Amino acid sequence: MTMGQGRILIPILIWAAGIGATGAQQTRRPPLSKDEVMEMVARTGSSALTIRMINMFGIAFDPDDDVLDQFQEEGANDALLATLLGAGPPRLKKPLGETDILSLVAKGTLEGSIIKSIKRRGIDFQPAGDYLSELASKGAQKALLDELRSTAPRPFSMDEMAQALSAQRDVRQLGQEIQERGIDFEPTEENLAALRAGGAPDALLQAVRMAKRSQPFVPYFVPLDHPNRLQANAPTFPHPVYKPEPPYTPEASRAGVEGSVDLRILVDEHGKVAEISETSRPLGYGLDEIAIQTVKTWTFEPATSKGVPVSARIRVSITFCIARPRSKTSNSSKEW
Repeated sequence: MTMGQGRILIPILIWAAGIGATGAQQTRRPPLSKDEVMEMVARTGSSALTIRMINMFGIAFDPDDDVLDQFQEEGANDALLATLLGAGPPRLKKPLGETDILSLVAKGTLEGSIIKSIKRRGIDFQPAGDYLSELASKGAQKALLDELRSTAPRPFSMDEMAQALSAQRDVRQLGQEIQERGIDFEPTEENLAALRAGGAPDALLQAVRMAKRSQPFVPYFVPLDHPNRLQANAPTFPHPVYKPEPPYTPEASRAGVEGSVDLRILVDEHGKVAEISETSRPLGYGLDEIAIQTVKTWTFEPATSKGVPVSARIRVSITFCIARPRSKTSNSSKEW
């Protein structure tokens, strides 16, 4: 380890110790870089402090499979790897299309890998009988065909709509896909105005108004066969797979109010928020209420004990700043 590397860890530890000692709200440092977390693992291993700091500050890198392999080689244990997965940015890619799955089957891709991709990304079509027969003729087995039969097309989100408009997708084709897949948001005047500002013509806005509404797609980011997943019998913590950020209330924005709302929640064995309570002093201006309402909609991969899903309590901190609200989860209060 070089002297340059050795300078990374000490300021971070002092920062964490200062927050723990005073209990006061302080200006948050930027999210941890990959080098900073790697240095912490090299110096302290997969300690509770390392995990706490990841939960507290977040990370500024994408913990994809290659990155997780690097941390595992450095000595990170399964609890730390799971924490990195939960702290990373959403990795929700475009849904798989008919041609994508046909190509994967034709190339001989392992069926488990294809099913994993479907669970992570969803599909953009409704599998018909002729299509399933074609897949079977190319070698698709019952497990994959059953997965497709039970999977509905992933609805469009506002983010995906914005990406499609930015990519200047053909409006007629996009309108047809919206009709087939539906949307996961309400076509409020505010949302329609945002789409119009992004370049959506009136015909496309009408398609959005008429589209069926569905629940948001919940990607399965941590597959059971993930090479870095916790051992089957080791307890695991809940980690969010769908966690929208709460909006800033107009009254708080006008008053310039900033601060954190600390919540204690019970995640049941189905990954739903069963109980929620505030543990911090109220911020007011509607921020406490909107934080609670939003976190109630979160979905988690549930905690497990000996491989069985169980309920567990965790802490969530929603930090409101004028730029944007930000959420952090902590497993420090787990109760199996």
